[in-house]
Amino acid sequence: LAFEIQAEALAKRRSSASRVAQQLQSIGCGLVIDDFSMADGQLDLLRLPGVRMVKLDPKLTNQATADVFSQAIVAAATQIARVCGF
Repeated sequence: LAFEIQAEALAKRRSSASRVAQQLQSIGCGLVIDDFSMADGQLDLLRLPGVRMVKLDPKLTNQATADVFSQAIVAAATQIARVCGF
């Protein structure tokens, strides 16, 4: 069982996000970060305890078929997820 929270909401409420992530992990639940885009402050969200999955922002994935920059961001996010074990 995991709870999905939007990346922007987590980034705006950093101290609350950390506390909620720790509480979820303590009861055996994970955290899914939704609409992740590597925007300001979002990269550090990957360090939150209990993160099990990262869902990329559709703006990135929709543009990845035609935009090289979006492809690079998707590739980087995929590599980060692999290294972190998501």
